[in-house]
Amino acid sequence: QFLKEEDADIICLQEMTYNFPTRRDCKTMIDSLHYRVVQNQGECILARFDLVGDTLPVHYPGKAGHTLACQIENNGDTILVINNHLESNKLTPEEKSEYKDMIKDPKKEKIKSGSRMMINRLTSAAKLRGEQTDSLCAFVDRHKEQSIILCGDLNDTPISYTYQRILKRLSNTFRDNGIGVGISYNEKAFFVRIDNVFVSEDWNSHKTYVENDIKASDHYPIITYLSKKEK
Repeated sequence: QFLKEEDADIICLQEMTYNFPTRRDCKTMIDSLHYRVVQNQGECILARFDLVGDTLPVHYPGKAGHTLACQIENNGDTILVINNHLESNKLTPEEKSEYKDMIKDPKKEKIKSGSRMMINRLTSAAKLRGEQTDSLCAFVDRHKEQSIILCGDLNDTPISYTYQRILKRLSNTFRDNGIGVGISYNEKAFFVRIDNVFVSEDWNSHKTYVENDIKASDHYPIITYLSKKEK
């Protein structure tokens, strides 16, 4: 219902079930708004424009990270859309609760063991994300002459290797004209901006914000308004 009301030209979703496009309620929304649909292991792109060719492969290590890339055509202009869900930190609900307890009372004895566990888990995930980022950036470099929209769940913050490497190639719409603080993930005391939209230099981004009124997910949707620059 939220997606139907937003009526966006392009929608990128992560961690979707395989039957999302065929579920009765979802199919009704997709058909009524005339979306074309592409999907892989869990990422999905809905677009009102014609799809050009097959999806483009982006290969990288790790089981929890995926990228879905496809080309769409709008008024004779071909746009490469890259939808990402990079490696998760894989913290269990119990570990997130333990982290919350550590923040509330850092003098507890268990903080040493809890910190070691947390650092080991986060370091392992960060290493995989770094390798995935290198592959993703190499893919962007191979298509640097194209118009690009790259978005999704990076599972990393704006000070991270992942974010900064992508930022060297593309503009971040929230950084350019975001409204608010941009917290896109909010669960168990984790308040972070890990969902992003990046665009190539041929785009103008006019407004970007996080829609935090909808509680259907542990991530809030990020919405941006784009127009092509005049040539």
